[in-house]
Amino acid sequence: MQVDNGGTTARQPVVTVIIPYYQREAGILSRALASVFMQGYEPAPTVLVIDDASPLAARDEVAGLTAEQAARVVVFRQENAGPGAARNRGLDSLGADTDYVAFLDSDDTWLPGHLARAVAALEAGHDFYFSNYRDIGSAEGGFEARQHFDVRAHEPVPGLPDVRRYGGNLRDAILVACPVETSTVVFRRSAIGAHRFRGEFRYAYEDLMYWFDLAGPETSIVFSPVVGTQYGEGVNIYRAAEGSTMGRLRVTVGSTMFGAGVRRAHRLTASQAAAVKARLARNRTEIASHILHRLRRRQSCLVPELRAYVRAYPASCVLLPIEVAGRAVRWLTGRADNP
Repeated sequence: MQVDNGGTTARQPVVTVIIPYYQREAGILSRALASVFMQGYEPAPTVLVIDDASPLAARDEVAGLTAEQAARVVVFRQENAGPGAARNRGLDSLGADTDYVAFLDSDDTWLPGHLARAVAALEAGHDFYFSNYRDIGSAEGGFEARQHFDVRAHEPVPGLPDVRRYGGNLRDAILVACPVETSTVVFRRSAIGAHRFRGEFRYAYEDLMYWFDLAGPETSIVFSPVVGTQYGEGVNIYRAAEGSTMGRLRVTVGSTMFGAGVRRAHRLTASQAAAVKARLARNRTEIASHILHRLRRRQSCLVPELRAYVRAYPASCVLLPIEVAGRAVRWLTGRADNP
């Protein structure tokens, strides 16, 4: 509790942290939890750990906490359904007193001051906060390394020198080069309403779809250029998918589902519609190359993934065969590299 100048007690904002958990290495979740409690935020956050049928049980990791810390952790175990569904379980399990919700993946850690900075920004009347972050093996922040945007183009929040008000339309950035990383996000509970992660996004892009849903014109968005999260190495569906042919196809299908889903669910500006169109065209080219690659090697195509692609983007029933045929002709005539 905090005492104000009038001598009365003022209720401190209550934060709930949601951690989806699926890991094979001991100690990863323990580090994430330690980084939450090392924030020194009072009252200590409640942490909802959703064990998504992890090979290494979350309860074993929680057992290493102090009794006081363990009392703040609630573990749910469910059949494996992916990180989006795990986060939904957490969102559906928030306590009635929760003011702000924070996301943290189980293989990531918060740096000191992250939570206090986020709450101060939201208490200034804003709805959605994200921060800079540091990738695995990188010495610089992700904003700088990926050149997401020019921080100087966004005005500082008065009284909060390390926080800036996001100027412009965040949805534009989400479609091109999303600056929002899940483990940096803290938001006002009342801002999410009935929004949930889409269950059909199992391998990728469930987070971008969620940010796009939340980042409407009525949402007040702030961010900090200060690095608030260190990304770690553990089981990561997106990174694992990127490392294999089948996984890469799943990521491309997810990207298509995201683009087509945004177009169906939202009224887009002209520039947003153009960005979606370009995304769908790039994905169509990549999938056509994938099909030719497998046919050339007399390998069967990955039918479930292609079925999901067509279901998400029905126009591909016409456009994809044209793309495949065109690329095959260019390859046969020597105008393109071998698929």
